[in-house]
Amino acid sequence: MSLAIALDDIGAGAPQQAAIGSVIGVVSDRALVFGWVVGQGGLASHAVMTDEQGTPRAWLLDRLGITHAMHVARRASLVLTLSSNEANPHAIRNHVGCLGLTQHGPVVCAGEQRDAWGHLVPLYIDLRSGEVRDEMAQAAAHAVWLTTWSLSLKGADDQLTRIICNPDWPQATRDQR
Repeated sequence: MSLAIALDDIGAGAPQQAAIGSVIGVVSDRALVFGWVVGQGGLASHAVMTDEQGTPRAWLLDRLGITHAMHVARRASLVLTLSSNEANPHAIRNHVGCLGLTQHGPVVCAGEQRDAWGHLVPLYIDLRSGEVRDEMAQAAAHAVWLTTWSLSLKGADDQLTRIICNPDWPQATRDQR
């Protein structure tokens, strides 16, 4: 699939210099991997990328181990595609990779981080603002969780390139998570 982006929308620099809501491309194992830049406290802090299992994870920008990344301006269109593959919030103990439709709007549970006591806790990211939402942990059980979704970048020729997505979990695997 081809993707056309205006040249003035593309820049390069340290991952931490990318604007919240923009897309970055980094070279990983000789392949170009795209991620969506999100932030905490108004500063770019994480890139949401799909891991080896196809699950969205939030990687700390300063721990990506790279000094240069390709930046795509946030004025380029991001397109969210949802499926009706709904997850039972009580059957899934771990929402990592799922997209939740909450009273605050759509959030993605994109990986885990350690709290002050060293325990792994889910990391919820607001899809509209690109901000990390710590208070979502208590509201997770009240969200409608979707297991199949993707966030794509729309190029100048209206072609879509998938940036991050969640795999279509088989029912048995979904219930065991």
